[in-house]
Amino acid sequence: MLQKIVNLIFESLHLKNLDHIGFKYLHIKQPDTVAEHSLNAAQIGYILAKMEGADANKVATMLVWHDIAETRIGDMHKVAVGYITNKKELERQVMKDQFNGLDFGEEIQTYFQEMDDRLTLE
Repeated sequence: MLQKIVNLIFESLHLKNLDHIGFKYLHIKQPDTVAEHSLNAAQIGYILAKMEGADANKVATMLVWHDIAETRIGDMHKVAVGYITNKKELERQVMKDQFNGLDFGEEIQTYFQEMDDRLTLE
C-alpha cells in the first residue's frame, strides 16, 4: 500500500504542470495551474462552508481532490466537455483506479460522488 500512496503523491504533483485550461482557452497569458485552482477552491470553499454552517473540513477535502482525475484524462474547457457524454463516469473510473486499495480511498471517492451529484450542502 505504501507504494500506491507514493504513486498517488507523485501523480498529484503533476497537477502543478497542468494549465487550468478554461483560462488558457480564453487567451489568458498566464493561466493558473490545476494545482493552484484546487488550492484556491479549497481555501474559498472552506471559508464559504464556515459561513453557511457546512462541514468546512469535508468541503476542503472534496475540493483538494476534485481534479485529481485530470492527471490522467486532462483538464477540459466547457466547449470540449459539451462533446463528452460520459465525463463523470470517466472521472469516477480514474479515481477508482487511483484510490482503490488505500485506507482513505473510499472516503475520497464518496466525497467526489457526493459533490458531483450535489447531494448535500457541502
